[in-house]
Amino acid sequence: LFSWFITSAIELSRKWPCHFKLCISPLKKEDILRRVIGIIIPAVFFALIGLFTVNGKLAYYVPVFYLGLSLIAFGLYVWDKRAAQEGRRRIPERNLHLVALLGGWPGALCAQQQLRHKSQKMSFRIVLWVSVMTNCGLLILLHKAI
Repeated sequence: LFSWFITSAIELSRKWPCHFKLCISPLKKEDILRRVIGIIIPAVFFALIGLFTVNGKLAYYVPVFYLGLSLIAFGLYVWDKRAAQEGRRRIPERNLHLVALLGGWPGALCAQQQLRHKSQKMSFRIVLWVSVMTNCGLLILLHKAI
């Protein structure tokens, strides 16, 4: 799976170099803000769970779990973006949301903003943010229960 992800990213960077250079061309302020948020929020989340893991408050597998699901989510967004542009069969939105809800939301959020995929559809964005909040809430509840 990891080699497929790297191969897909390389192929996409050749076809659409703009997506992998954070689109250096002039952007509107709201586009820049969304893209920065798509990187900062996942980075802060990973920093926090890393800190809690180092301090012994979280098990070591929690950041690994989130990182793995984030890579899968990012890969699914890359796959879906490619399928959309090539007119092939797409990944159902419910599957993208399920991976995000299970813990892949950092990768999904990053991919959504960096690839400009599924970033205009308001209903999709709302469900993604509900998934983010639900997942974080469940992580907090499970952490307190342990």
